[in-house]
Formats: sequence, C-alpha cells, structure tokens
Amino acid sequence: GLSYAIWAFMERIGLRHGADPAFVEMTLAAAIVASIGGAAIAGAIGNRWGQLKPMVLNQVGLVAVTWLLALNLGDTGFFTGACMMMVFFMAWSAHQWAFIGALDSVGRATLMIPFAATASGIFGPSVAGYIIENLGYNAVFIYWTVATASVIGLNILASSLHSRRLRHEPANRSQEQYS
Repeated sequence: GLSYAIWAFMERIGLRHGADPAFVEMTLAAAIVASIGGAAIAGAIGNRWGQLKPMVLNQVGLVAVTWLLALNLGDTGFFTGACMMMVFFMAWSAHQWAFIGALDSVGRATLMIPFAATASGIFGPSVAGYIIENLGYNAVFIYWTVATASVIGLNILASSLHSRRLRHEPANRSQEQYS
C-alpha cells in the first residue's frame, strides 16, 4: 500500500506544486504509459540477479523519486518524478511477486497476491489521507520512507531465512508438489 499511498495523492501533489491542472492530468497519463517500461525492464532482467537485488534497488528508487516529488522542483520535477515512480513501481511489483512465488513452497501466499494488492490499494491511501489531514504531506513522505526501509529489511530477512531453509532440505523436496 506504500506506493498506492503516494499515487492516490499525485494530482494533489502536482497542484500543490503549482502545476496547471491540464499538465497534471497529462503527466499522470504519461506516468501510466511509462509504467510499461518498468514491467519491460523487470522482464528483461528476469531472474538474472535473483529477485531480491532488483526488488531492493527499485524500492530505493521509489524512495528517491518520492523525495524528488517532495522537493517541489516545478513541472519538470513533477513529470519526471511521476513517470519514474511508475517505472520503479512496476519493476518492483514484478520482482516482489516473483520473490513471493520463490519463497512460497505451498502456493498460498502467491495466490493471495491479488488480494494483498487490492487491500493495499485501499488501506495505503486511507492511512496517507489520515496523515496528510493531521500532519501534512512531508509526514507522508517520511512515513513512506520509514515503511519502505522496513519492508526492505523484511525482504532481506525472508530471503535469508529461505536460503537457510533450502540448505537444510533434500534437493528434490521442492519438486514434490509438482509430481
């Protein structure tokens, strides 16, 4: 829900920066088109470097872009930030979903990805709206940065625990579910 939390308020962020409403609308449409680039990049990378490294790099990119949006660098900064946010978001999403699939030996968590994505699209903006209402936009950017850092830490921990588990399982155990 972290990226949804920011994306839900992109129009307001653009207007807050003084951008013309027509420019904001065009920027958001361009950002959606730019998101195809993130999915294409993730597809091109595939599993070449595993899922964790590209996932973390994209999360760091999302944090950097969020702060670019917070700095109010005018129309060019807003356009660049919105487009790059969607590129990083789509690349991160693809690697995150592959990461979950790799860790999920039973398949339950993988099947819950659509539910989790939908729920995060509801709760992320709700929390962000509450924070904006009570503390302002900068508080959302700080919350988003801290929450993303926590998610990165949890992903690294999950990867470490999964690697440790794999070292102690018989080699063919992961294929039992397919036989």
